[in-house]
Amino acid sequence: MEGMTEERLEEIRVKYGAMGWKEELWPLVRLLSAMELHGIVEIGTFKGGMLKIWEKLLEEDGVLITIDKRNEVKTWDLKETTKNLTFIQGLSQD
Repeated sequence: MEGMTEERLEEIRVKYGAMGWKEELWPLVRLLSAMELHGIVEIGTFKGGMLKIWEKLLEEDGVLITIDKRNEVKTWDLKETTKNLTFIQGLSQD
């Protein structure tokens, strides 16, 4: 897992369009950074900003699953990740 600082979080948040304010995200990211994360499921990908943050928090062998009704992640190419990423197109309640 990459080291995550408050400054790095803000850089990713702005560059990739992550929803939420830094003041809201930093306590969560700080908490998760202290853990060995091997899997994250995200429901509602939108532009992919939070997905990029989750990707940075995962261990190298981590699995990242994201679900969205649209396959329109606009801020980065999902193929560029080194993590095991699965994008499920559909509604989360299906």
